[in-house]
Amino acid sequence: MPDTLCVKIDETIIEQVIRTGNADISKKYLNCITDTIKRYSTKLFETLAKYEYDTELIRLYVTGGGGCIIKNFSDYDANRVTIIDDICAAAKGYETIAYQQLNKER
Repeated sequence: MPDTLCVKIDETIIEQVIRTGNADISKKYLNCITDTIKRYSTKLFETLAKYEYDTELIRLYVTGGGGCIIKNFSDYDANRVTIIDDICAAAKGYETIAYQQLNKER
């Protein structure tokens, strides 16, 4: 983005656009940011396809910031992609694994 418009856009603005799809900035800058995020999102799915991800065979679960990108900027099948919005999901998952390990050792 800086190369396109010759400015440095504050990270908080970019984060707001990723989270909400919008920000209180001019349309020129918003379009630049959203176009960049859309290209990144397309590359995400292209990379998954290289590793044999097929939406008809595999359900995709997404946690974390990637969920916001997919939800706001991707063309995806909502019936085959589950976006977990809980920001503590990864920590909860590791906690569950730790409890399971502790129970096995008893």
